[in-house]
Amino acid sequence: MVATECTLSFAIVGSIFARGASVSYSHFFIPLLLGIICMIPCLPVYLCENLTVRQVILQRGIELVILEAVSLWAANFLAGNLLGKIGLVAVAFSVLFFDVLSYLVMFLMEKAEADGELLFAYIMEEMFQVKQRLYQVEIFTSLVGIRRVSKSHLVNLSKIQSVRPALNSRLYAKMPNGEEVLVSRKYAPELKAAIA
Repeated sequence: MVATECTLSFAIVGSIFARGASVSYSHFFIPLLLGIICMIPCLPVYLCENLTVRQVILQRGIELVILEAVSLWAANFLAGNLLGKIGLVAVAFSVLFFDVLSYLVMFLMEKAEADGELLFAYIMEEMFQVKQRLYQVEIFTSLVGIRRVSKSHLVNLSKIQSVRPALNSRLYAKMPNGEEVLVSRKYAPELKAAIA
């Protein structure tokens, strides 16, 4: 996400405010590297499980402030004379915009389903193919309440309408579109604890 936000921000803002400037790889990789280094203090939070909504919001807020500061410093260092103050404000706004957009997509996602080598995300009754693997999506979405419920499914806990028992200690989780996702025996206790 850091790579995407920094790259989109610099690409958009740079194309508006520094059209004639030459661009090198450092314009993309220095903000990425700084962002990753500055996120290291957040790693203990990523490793925690069962965070409350307030803790997740606090953690995301701190992340956003760090990302904004790093992006602004990198933009000023790399292209401050080309961007000017208006360009730096545009960098701050675009990083904020893409950060909020990425969290909004994760919040709106109902479920992700793997079908062989393909992965599909269901967002607001639309289906989108995702290029990542299920475990990669799981890493990024676990902090916003999207959890694995079987070998091939992730579901957004806030979108589950009801849960009913199935055979062999499994569960059915009913989603907003009426579909019932089978929760495997391995993940059923975690789901029960998370929605209790």
